Amino acid sequence: MEPHYLVLFHDLGLAEFNEDTSTAPKEKDKRIKQLEQELSQTRENMRSITEDQEAVNEELQSSNEELESSSEELQSLNEEMETSKEELQSTNEELTSLNQELQSLNVQLVRARDYAEIVVDTIREPLLILDKNLHVISANKTFYKTFKAREEQTEGKLVYNIGNKQWDIPELRTLLGNILPEKEGFTNFEVTHDFQKIGTKTMLLNARQIFSPDNEDNRILLAIEDITEVKKAGEKNARLSAIVESSEDAIISKTLDGSITSWNKGAEKIFGYNPKETIGKHISIIIPPEHQQEEDTIFDKVKKGEKVNEFESIRITKEGKKVPISLTSSLVKDAEGEIIGISEISRDISDRKEAAKKIEESERLYHELIYSSPSLIATFTGEDHKIGIANNAIIEAWGKGKEVIDQPILEAVPELKEQGFKEIMDEVYKTGEAQKFFEMPVDIFRNGKMERSYYNFTYYPQRDINNNITGIVDIATEVTPQAEFNLKLKESESHFRKMADLMPGKILNTDEEGNAYYFNRHWLSDTGHSQEELEGRGWQNCIHLDDFETFISTWKDSLNTGKEFEMEFRCASKNDGYKWHLGRAVPLKNNAGKIKFWINSAIEIQKLKDEEKRKEDFLKMVSHELKTPVTSIKGYVQLLLSILKKDKDISLDSLPLKPSLERIDIQIGRLSRLISEMLDLSRLEDNKLVFQNKVFSINELVDETIQDINHSRTGQKIKIEHKFKCNIKADKDRIGQVLINLITNSIKYSSNNQPVEVKIKKGENNYVRVSVKDHGIGIAENDLQKIFDRFYRVTGENEDTYAGFGIGLFLSNEIVKRHKGSLSVKSKIGEGSVFSFSLPYEV
Repeated sequence: MEPHYLVLFHDLGLAEFNEDTSTAPKEKDKRIKQLEQELSQTRENMRSITEDQEAVNEELQSSNEELESSSEELQSLNEEMETSKEELQSTNEELTSLNQELQSLNVQLVRARDYAEIVVDTIREPLLILDKNLHVISANKTFYKTFKAREEQTEGKLVYNIGNKQWDIPELRTLLGNILPEKEGFTNFEVTHDFQKIGTKTMLLNARQIFSPDNEDNRILLAIEDITEVKKAGEKNARLSAIVESSEDAIISKTLDGSITSWNKGAEKIFGYNPKETIGKHISIIIPPEHQQEEDTIFDKVKKGEKVNEFESIRITKEGKKVPISLTSSLVKDAEGEIIGISEISRDISDRKEAAKKIEESERLYHELIYSSPSLIATFTGEDHKIGIANNAIIEAWGKGKEVIDQPILEAVPELKEQGFKEIMDEVYKTGEAQKFFEMPVDIFRNGKMERSYYNFTYYPQRDINNNITGIVDIATEVTPQAEFNLKLKESESHFRKMADLMPGKILNTDEEGNAYYFNRHWLSDTGHSQEELEGRGWQNCIHLDDFETFISTWKDSLNTGKEFEMEFRCASKNDGYKWHLGRAVPLKNNAGKIKFWINSAIEIQKLKDEEKRKEDFLKMVSHELKTPVTSIKGYVQLLLSILKKDKDISLDSLPLKPSLERIDIQIGRLSRLISEMLDLSRLEDNKLVFQNKVFSINELVDETIQDINHSRTGQKIKIEHKFKCNIKADKDRIGQVLINLITNSIKYSSNNQPVEVKIKKGENNYVRVSVKDHGIGIAENDLQKIFDRFYRVTGENEDTYAGFGIGLFLSNEIVKRHKGSLSVKSKIGEGSVFSFSLPYEV
């Protein structure tokens, strides 16, 4: 047996090997180098001992040989025995001495082996001894305890197969297979690995090759330091350090004598000093003189083991500014529990102080608002609703004095109990849901009698900081005049509804956006629809599809502008299909001029429409029937006039024939124009009035029209003024028809003393404006609103002289509108009228 490694461990001094697991890597490396030197010296000692042992063995062997030789010679040479006896005895003594030395050496070796084993087993770090093929020769107890391994799964096993291959770590393979052969060792290589039984471990690996003197049976010493907890502690300390540094509060450590040992960024931010200016200085640099005594008091409390929590004081900054702080102070102890200092956390409470000041001010304002408010405000606490706060307004409303404070409200004002107030307040207190009431009648005994008033009430739950309901807040406003007015208004509305139901027409109300909410009896009975079907925009579904688009457009315009609505449209009837109605809508506005709602009416005019249709049909028939004879008469009159002009023998001056024929010709022209207007009217009604649009000069058309009128009429001067010249794209004959109508109407209702004025000027937005002004009798205000209606005629002195059907202006207005223009009139009785039309011109 060769106990080399046992001696090795003894001489290496492994009893001192890394007992402190937290020794720094440099110290360990230094220790390992020292052990390597001691290992080398031990090798030399072992080599010397081995050589001495071999020499003793050789001498012993030589002595034995000599003994044997002497024994053979003893038989033949008895005489020499006596002489050799002393030499043999001397040799035996030397042999005994050598055996004793050898035995002593063996005892030392055994003791060294036992000592080495004890040292290895008592080392705190796990150790493995590997052979050159990386098989485990032995492991210490710390290894088995740390990694929950068993000897039969470890010794003799390849290191990677220990514990069912739990040590098959890629980094370990690299270290033992690649790095170790090249460098003969490695130190402090950190590895983190997940073990099945013990979880994740972080280890520092250290390894050295151990060489024998004859370079045979080399071994590897693998030391494994478990630094998992150290690592976690370091990370924890790093996190704590980061928290301290990132804290907005000042976190300061100091010794027991008050010298500052740490100073975080929060302290730098609050007090203005950086760490270099404070570390080692006394804490008094941030304590005002008048507060120095507080520091001694705090120190005495902390020293007794008491923790100082949120102690409010004053500290002073580097610039001399005083800062209100909230201080928390406690002792700092080391691992053995010895007091090594004091930790202080100072929080800047300037904002808190300011907030407290604002809260105090707010409470003062709150108190003033409550007691100066015209609203009725009171608070009730507890389940019996005791009066806590009651301003003057509500006490006066109760008809009581200040003596009601702290009394239950239903005892102070008992008449409220029978009016349902107890149930209301109990519900708010129980559920925490606010209750609101509007124009609520309340009977209160005041001034010796029961008086009724009306109030808007709001009951809110009152809560503490833990959100528990502690009472109720009552805010009320007296609205007696408004409530009484609304009662009258409801009565008036009831009368209105009854009146509306008695009316023969359809009546409905809409809000400012046109949504209907009321229909009288005729709307429901005539259409056959329910209130729910017609509400909102449903009533518009009763409009005939052919009228719907125009109706909606006109109705929207009224809603947007606030103008009164008026239009003829067909409305559905449950029995007779669709019937014509005249619809009107008038907005009802408040004092500010904002529309509150619309009152709409629809009067059936089917009979009037039927009568009008019969009139139109009659006119159409008459027009067609008269056109042929009138054309014939005109032809014969013109024939006679031409004959008279050619026959020079007839004295025209002596006969009244020519003037009579000319008079007949003029009247026939008027009759022809009247027939043409009636035909145009029928075409317009049938949508058969066709326009032949082309580009022409409006100025030339006005000149030509006035020339034609001057040829047929005498005695009336027409003045024309061209302020703007342009071309328009329109039906030239139809625009000429409009000009003739306006100018002849002006002549018709003018006197010959003043001319008719025709002006052409530029309008707005690329429109040209043509106006015809007369100085005649003028048109009344009520006639102006209907002047462009079909068959409407303005009454005047010349009515009998210039008969007509009242369709000329209606046709002119329709022609202009269908050219995307507009026709308007301004007039004053006795001063004349101005008719103007605008048309888009070609740019």
